[in-house]
Amino acid sequence: MRETSNYKLNQWDKPDQILMEDFNADNAKIDAALKELRDIIINGDLLMTMFDQYDKRIASLEQRMTAAEQRIIRAHGE
Repeated sequence: MRETSNYKLNQWDKPDQILMEDFNADNAKIDAALKELRDIIINGDLLMTMFDQYDKRIASLEQRMTAAEQRIIRAHGE
């Protein structure tokens, strides 16, 4: 039996024996993943995480722009 790459859910091939326990285990994984996603969204953690990531990207771009401006000023002797 194979598994999916992300959540390791069961993927059966024709010769595999299908067991109720496998379905129950998959349902428990899906239930837990959905609850985690719901908790993240409801608590606002998702928005804060996204904000933090964008804030870091903006800060990095600002630093790169400042460095580029300084190189231009030095190159032109201003």
